[in-house]
Amino acid sequence: LPESVLRFRAIYGMGEVTRGYDGAGNKVENGLKVTTTGATAVLEYGITNRISAQFLVPYRMNGKVKVDDETKFKNVGLSQLFQEKLKEIKFGLDQAAGGVGLYTNNLPTPIDIPLIEGIPQFTIPAGAKVKDTLDQLAAFAAANPALIESTAKTLAEDTKFQEGLGDIEIGAKYALSTVEQPWFDGVPFYTSVAAGVRLDSSKYADATKKGERPVGRGTTDAAIRLNADYEPILGVQLQLENQTEFMVAKGKAWNYSEANGGKEFDLERKGARQLGYSKLVVAPGTWVPALDTLVLNARYSWSNDSKTVLGTVEKLGGNSRTAVIGASFDGLNLENKIPVQLDYDRYIAARGRDVENAADAHVVTLKLFYKF
Repeated sequence: LPESVLRFRAIYGMGEVTRGYDGAGNKVENGLKVTTTGATAVLEYGITNRISAQFLVPYRMNGKVKVDDETKFKNVGLSQLFQEKLKEIKFGLDQAAGGVGLYTNNLPTPIDIPLIEGIPQFTIPAGAKVKDTLDQLAAFAAANPALIESTAKTLAEDTKFQEGLGDIEIGAKYALSTVEQPWFDGVPFYTSVAAGVRLDSSKYADATKKGERPVGRGTTDAAIRLNADYEPILGVQLQLENQTEFMVAKGKAWNYSEANGGKEFDLERKGARQLGYSKLVVAPGTWVPALDTLVLNARYSWSNDSKTVLGTVEKLGGNSRTAVIGASFDGLNLENKIPVQLDYDRYIAARGRDVENAADAHVVTLKLFYKF
């Protein structure tokens, strides 16, 4: 931003998930539809012509799951839910049996295991091997498909989403080159570097304790972002951005299994998370003056998540790719220069790996400017 210019962005998004991707990158449709809505407020200020500061506050409004395709749910989603429940049970039994990976051990005391709400509870007697009990649960599911299906559908549609404040982000950006001071005279190539922190402000642990899908990430993370813009011809710009994130402080999350009575564990994210995009921006008003307020864009985004560690259980981060097309109205290009911009972007999940929820979304952004 130019010096002494304030920009406020109000962002509203509506997302929908009907598919995910397995570890091999194959698309998985389980018959469930997940819908969420949320908003983000962003305040930015140009401290100098080279330095800008940003304050970002996300907010989830609601979320809902419903069985959208009965056939796919019966053939795929049902199995997924049951396997996830077995993983939860195994996690708690591992802890009770002396540690993760020791679920072939004998249990020192009897433990009650609720499989799925509405399904009879299993009790593992003292001295029993955890693995044998998991085999018994799988056999029970195979022998009672109608019971499993009806209760699993209820379980899925009763999924709760945490609502409210997400993880607040604070950062600053420094322009390494500008239109007034480019790297090379006559070459429209501009770069910048940014750094910031994402706070663990979303009450992640409380959400997991309540069995809700958290709105935040649960850890305090720092990030470095690099941007490069190049204008090969007037009215056309190529943009590249990549943000590298890494955890600087652990968080907490509640054990999602009731097998050990419920317990809070350390939550860590190991390794770097990479987020970014390559983008094409076209201003048709360069050639057609009547379209001077219109800006078109298309971009390809990537997200390579870091590994998640809950207690002693590790989970690989998913990788996803998203295609985005968008259009903008720029009031600053009007003759009387109205300080308002309005963007619409359509997000389409393109591919992924180890991604449970690949979201399509509609996002609208209102931008207001004020110069002090």
